[in-house]
Amino acid sequence: MLEFTICNQGQVVDLTDQTISISFLKSDGTLVIQDFSSGVSILDATTGNMQCILTSQTLAVVGIVNAEIAFTDATGKRLSTAQFKFNVTESLGSGDEIVSISEIYILDNFFRNFRYRQIMGVNY
Repeated sequence: MLEFTICNQGQVVDLTDQTISISFLKSDGTLVIQDFSSGVSILDATTGNMQCILTSQTLAVVGIVNAEIAFTDATGKRLSTAQFKFNVTESLGSGDEIVSISEIYILDNFFRNFRYRQIMGVNY
């Protein structure tokens, strides 16, 4: 998730009646556009606060993503921010992870079974 406070020359911009979209140019050259229907929302229009919950498509390719926020008012006038960048890195998890458990539990069970077999006279 990205959260923004939109300012113009140090002054907060009122986002009331603005339609907002964010264009993301991924490192593979694919353009993804997110808007109100796909993760963009205004948190507080009068204080210029907005957010974007990034979709899996936006984050699908490892590398630098160039982005720009566009605002369209009720008259159709369109303005945009300066471009900004962020880096998508490969996930630490691959989907083949093993659930972490305490090895003490495993060893405890092993020794308990071993001791039981000794008492019962079971040979390995």
